[in-house]
Amino acid sequence: MGLRKIEEDIRKQAAMRIRGSQLAVEELKEMIKQVRELQKRLEQLERKHGDEIKKSPEMAKLVMELREELGLPRHLGIGTVQKKPGFLESLTGRGSYYEYLALQILELGRSQMKETGGIISVAAIISHLVRQTDGVVYSLADVIRAIEILQEQKLIAGVRELPNGMRVVEFADLGLTNDHELVLDLAARNGGELTREKVMTSFNWSIERATRILDDFVERNAAYKKNTLEGVKYYFPGL
Repeated sequence: MGLRKIEEDIRKQAAMRIRGSQLAVEELKEMIKQVRELQKRLEQLERKHGDEIKKSPEMAKLVMELREELGLPRHLGIGTVQKKPGFLESLTGRGSYYEYLALQILELGRSQMKETGGIISVAAIISHLVRQTDGVVYSLADVIRAIEILQEQKLIAGVRELPNGMRVVEFADLGLTNDHELVLDLAARNGGELTREKVMTSFNWSIERATRILDDFVERNAAYKKNTLEGVKYYFPGL
């Protein structure tokens, strides 16, 4: 093969690579255009149906999921937070205040799924809400009513009352057993942290049984363990 032929082949290959790159660039531009168009349509939908979204945790859940897929903030931005329920709302336990509060709780539970495994105490929920809304005060009764709305619409797995009286919301069905509940209750009574030895002595369990349940919480992302000077400790951030 002569030198001229080699040079010609090299030019053709280079031209093909350039054309391939140009096509890839055009494809990426088209994809960006489509994503921006979808974002625009979503914004239009939120503006048009803001009231319906605000009153429907199920619709809000879908909007939040789409926002997450598009890389947008999960916050819905569909109205301001009422500081307290109106008179009729307080009497009936129904209305936009409770419905929007339910949306906030649902969004909180979903956004904290990786950190808590879907288990968050009602007390922790209230603390999160206060931080998110610049100190707006929420009564326990109002938060419980909003959680009941999520239960009624089957948007959460349920609410579990621990033996110590603490209520925890399960945003996902984790299939917790009685052993899980005992350990969760013990963790709640110990500031959200435990050692394996504490579990063993509290329930007279074998090391295998205590380890199995604690590590199961870790696998579910409902707890994490850390080496400390006192040994291995298990922390439950949702409590």
